[in-house]
Amino acid sequence: MAAPVFNFSESNGATPTITNSVTSIVFASADTQSNSSNLATTSPITAGNNSYEKWERLQITTVASNSVSAFGVYFSATAPTDQAGSSSFITMYFATNATFSTPATTTSVATTLCSSDTSAGGTAFTAPANTANSYSGYITLQMRTTSSATGGNVTFPSPFISCQFTYN
Repeated sequence: MAAPVFNFSESNGATPTITNSVTSIVFASADTQSNSSNLATTSPITAGNNSYEKWERLQITTVASNSVSAFGVYFSATAPTDQAGSSSFITMYFATNATFSTPATTTSVATTLCSSDTSAGGTAFTAPANTANSYSGYITLQMRTTSSATGGNVTFPSPFISCQFTYN
């Protein structure tokens, strides 16, 4: 039985622009794709503000021998920390969505705390068709900070985000 292979894909902008093979998810104060060079330093999130939402999907690049189904997303039980090593001033939120919406810094789409979903299986999202280059539903992510957050890099546990699925 052949296992499917996936890429992370990110959608940015109102139209949107789709970037396949995203190698890391970078939270910033600009709606720019994560593979952009130096995004975190050119568009940092100022303390007390939210990042732009990150609209991520899985793109199937190698199909399963029969079908793929039952997709879910869950997160590490260890919260990201700010430069001072505190997780008190940074919160991560997510949502699963079937259709795209223009990324924003408001708190309207990603409204579920990542720390509330830390078990395998996770929150369901739409599976892609078992066809090369088809996409799953969206996983929308957003980082929120308080005014007490220290500047500098945020440290995420590895892995921070996990996807579980079934294939036949």
